[in-house]
Amino acid sequence: MEFAKALHKLRIKAKLTRYRLAMEANVDPGHVGRLERGERRHPNRDLVLRLSQALLDNSGDLTLEDVDWLLKAAGYGPLPRNHVSIRPYR
Repeated sequence: MEFAKALHKLRIKAKLTRYRLAMEANVDPGHVGRLERGERRHPNRDLVLRLSQALLDNSGDLTLEDVDWLLKAAGYGPLPRNHVSIRPYR
């Protein structure tokens, strides 16, 4: 449930609707809702990074520490600080 709370708080901090976050992260809007309600507990790291990138791109108030919090809440380690972008490799 920690991931659900973290995602919700960061989305509100970024002033994004669930729909807008989903569109920016290229995710189904219903999936974002299920993540925030805690119905999906273990999102994969790529999804967490896409959501994080969308949150960062749309808010001047979010930091890399916020992204690290979201990653940790999903069960992953923090971002390496030698990388500038968090976009996953394609």
